[in-house]
Amino acid sequence: PPFLEAMTCGYIIPVPVDVTLTRTATELNVDTVKTDFPLISTHAPQEFPGAPFSNMPVLKFLIPWIVKTPPGFSTLFMQPLNHLEAQLMPLAGVIETDTYYRPVAIPTMVLMAPNTQLVLRAGTPLVQVMPFERKSWRATSGAWDHQRMSDLEAALQANPHLYKEQHWKKKSFL
Repeated sequence: PPFLEAMTCGYIIPVPVDVTLTRTATELNVDTVKTDFPLISTHAPQEFPGAPFSNMPVLKFLIPWIVKTPPGFSTLFMQPLNHLEAQLMPLAGVIETDTYYRPVAIPTMVLMAPNTQLVLRAGTPLVQVMPFERKSWRATSGAWDHQRMSDLEAALQANPHLYKEQHWKKKSFL
């Protein structure tokens, strides 16, 4: 359950139209269906000087939808979790989606090798969004509870499905 739940936690925002990326040895070409909405632009390297990805092409996907959350909630935008084949890597960011009522731009590193092409069909997962409540809390650390750990280990030996049956709580994002 933890692996699958990570993939379905929150919401997936897809690529809204077909996009073809062609990377040559010297440039990146982007071809999309014409829309009334500016979907993709490039990030100039001057916008992120000294970043560890400054030698890579970076696109800016403008999400044509607005993410709106209740007061006190922000949203984490990130690469879809556990999608290991990705040739694009959206950079993670947190937006106060309870007050910022605008489409969000997602800076995305292009991991394609030179002289390759990538076709993203409409509906391809682009970014995963996870709303969360902004609450202050304090982390603590303490001594390891050997008895509790020993009891749980014994219970897991007796029932390998213990986590799913007794600890896991299904989340719902409606």
